[in-house]
Amino acid sequence: MLRPIEEADAPLMLSLRQRPDLTEFLPPLDITLDEQRAWVRRQMTRPEDYMFAIQPLGRDTPIGFFAAYNPVGDGEMEWGRWVMGESSPVLLESVLLLHRFIFETLDMKRLFSHTAEGNIRVLTFHEIYGARRCGLHPAALQIGDRRHDMVEHEILRPDWDRIRQKYARFL
Repeated sequence: MLRPIEEADAPLMLSLRQRPDLTEFLPPLDITLDEQRAWVRRQMTRPEDYMFAIQPLGRDTPIGFFAAYNPVGDGEMEWGRWVMGESSPVLLESVLLLHRFIFETLDMKRLFSHTAEGNIRVLTFHEIYGARRCGLHPAALQIGDRRHDMVEHEILRPDWDRIRQKYARFL
């Protein structure tokens, strides 16, 4: 279901990042396929960056991508770079797998994310899932000529233990 990205993912990754219906709250991406391939190659060599393809079992191609990156302090990591081309029942399962990797394999103590305040669908997901809203960063994201506030959510290790139990049937 989750697998590390590979260079062959570059065309789909680029096409998802250029779809207006998916990128309202992402900075514009005006690059060539060769530049996207080069970006993927760089990501694959970054030792503390973990970029995954979300690929349902039985499918030949992924439906989206996300990452864990920017480890900070003692046991903290950010997750995001989340883009999916279609709604899927594997969404929850893929997030659970990523979080299990972060907390149980990497032994992180805190996981955090930043979401544009207007991105109601993603904010709602975080809160239903069990992440806590812990900060607001005014005008932190600029897209075109608009600035957006960014909402910070966090999941601490004890929260993960509770979330893992709540969604155990999906793991």
